[in-house]
Amino acid sequence: MISRIDIRGINGNPMRAILVQAKEKRPNHLEVIAQVDLIEFYDLHYMHTPDGQFICEYNVDTYMENAYSNRGLDLYTSEQDWKITGRTRHIIADWINYLSYKSPKQEAV
Repeated sequence: MISRIDIRGINGNPMRAILVQAKEKRPNHLEVIAQVDLIEFYDLHYMHTPDGQFICEYNVDTYMENAYSNRGLDLYTSEQDWKITGRTRHIIADWINYLSYKSPKQEAV
Protein backbone atom coordinates (compact mmCIF):
# COMPACT_ATOMS: atom_id res chain seq x y z
CA MET A 1 0.00 0.00 0.00
CA ILE A 2 1.32 3.45 -0.92
CA SER A 3 0.20 6.27 1.38
CA ARG A 4 0.73 10.03 1.19
CA ILE A 5 0.75 12.87 3.72
CA ASP A 6 1.14 16.56 2.91
CA ILE A 7 3.41 18.48 5.27
CA ARG A 8 5.17 21.83 5.57
CA GLY A 9 8.91 22.36 5.42
CA ILE A 10 10.82 24.49 7.92
CA ASN A 11 10.00 27.68 5.95
CA GLY A 12 6.35 26.73 5.47
CA ASN A 13 6.85 25.37 1.96
CA PRO A 14 4.43 22.63 0.88
CA MET A 15 5.91 19.15 0.78
CA ARG A 16 4.71 15.56 0.59
CA ALA A 17 5.90 12.36 2.23
CA ILE A 18 5.08 9.01 0.64
CA LEU A 19 5.30 5.65 2.38
CA VAL A 20 6.15 2.87 -0.07
CA GLN A 21 6.23 -0.67 1.25
CA ALA A 22 8.73 -3.24 0.03
CA LYS A 23 7.85 -5.04 -3.19
CA GLU A 24 5.62 -2.20 -4.39
CA LYS A 25 6.24 -0.11 -7.48
CA ARG A 26 7.51 3.32 -6.49
CA PRO A 27 4.92 5.79 -7.82
CA ASN A 28 7.24 8.34 -9.44
CA HIS A 29 10.05 6.07 -10.60
CA LEU A 30 9.68 4.19 -13.87
CA GLU A 31 9.13 0.53 -13.10
CA VAL A 32 11.27 0.60 -9.96
CA ILE A 33 10.19 -1.80 -7.21
CA ALA A 34 11.06 -0.88 -3.63
CA GLN A 35 13.36 -3.47 -2.09
CA VAL A 36 12.72 -2.21 1.47
CA ASP A 37 10.05 -0.01 3.06
CA LEU A 38 10.78 3.60 2.08
CA ILE A 39 9.65 7.08 2.92
CA GLU A 40 10.10 9.50 0.02
CA PHE A 41 9.97 13.29 0.23
CA TYR A 42 8.76 15.70 -2.47
CA ASP A 43 8.54 19.48 -2.92
CA LEU A 44 5.04 20.48 -4.07
CA HIS A 45 6.27 23.79 -5.54
CA TYR A 46 7.72 21.97 -8.52
CA MET A 47 5.32 19.50 -10.10
CA HIS A 48 7.83 17.39 -12.05
CA THR A 49 5.74 14.35 -11.04
CA PRO A 50 2.15 14.08 -9.72
CA ASP A 51 3.70 14.28 -6.22
CA GLY A 52 6.08 17.17 -6.92
CA GLN A 53 9.85 17.27 -7.22
CA PHE A 54 11.62 14.30 -5.68
CA ILE A 55 13.96 15.36 -2.85
CA CYS A 56 15.17 12.21 -1.14
CA GLU A 57 14.25 8.86 0.35
CA TYR A 58 14.92 7.06 3.61
CA ASN A 59 14.66 3.47 4.66
CA VAL A 60 11.68 3.57 7.07
CA ASP A 61 13.58 1.77 9.82
CA THR A 62 16.35 4.37 9.62
CA TYR A 63 13.86 7.24 9.64
CA MET A 64 12.01 5.87 12.65
CA GLU A 65 15.16 5.34 14.76
CA ASN A 66 15.34 9.02 15.80
CA ALA A 67 11.95 10.27 14.69
CA TYR A 68 10.89 11.23 18.23
CA SER A 69 14.12 13.00 19.15
CA ASN A 70 12.65 16.49 18.44
CA ARG A 71 15.52 17.14 16.03
CA GLY A 72 14.66 18.41 12.58
CA LEU A 73 15.84 16.69 9.45
CA ASP A 74 17.83 18.17 6.58
CA LEU A 75 16.47 16.43 3.49
CA TYR A 76 18.97 17.99 1.06
CA THR A 77 21.92 19.89 2.47
CA SER A 78 22.26 22.65 -0.13
CA GLU A 79 18.56 23.62 -0.19
CA GLN A 80 17.32 25.59 2.84
CA ASP A 81 13.64 24.92 2.01
CA TRP A 82 14.12 21.16 2.14
CA LYS A 83 14.30 20.79 5.89
CA ILE A 84 11.61 19.66 8.30
CA THR A 85 11.22 20.50 11.97
CA GLY A 86 11.33 17.99 14.80
CA ARG A 87 7.57 18.47 15.21
CA THR A 88 6.93 17.61 11.55
CA ARG A 89 9.21 14.62 11.85
CA HIS A 90 7.17 13.49 14.87
CA ILE A 91 3.90 13.93 12.92
CA ILE A 92 5.24 11.77 10.09
CA ALA A 93 6.34 9.08 12.57
CA ASP A 94 2.86 9.10 14.17
CA TRP A 95 1.33 8.78 10.69
CA ILE A 96 3.57 5.81 9.87
CA ASN A 97 2.61 4.17 13.18
CA TYR A 98 -1.08 4.92 12.53
CA LEU A 99 -0.81 3.03 9.26
CA SER A 100 0.28 0.06 11.42
CA TYR A 101 3.73 -0.04 9.92
CA LYS A 102 5.73 -2.84 11.51
CA SER A 103 9.44 -2.92 10.85
CA PRO A 104 11.12 -6.31 10.55
CA LYS A 105 12.74 -5.58 13.93
CA GLN A 106 9.32 -5.05 15.57
CA GLU A 107 7.87 -8.22 14.02
CA ALA A 108 10.74 -10.32 15.37
CA VAL A 109 9.97 -9.33 18.97
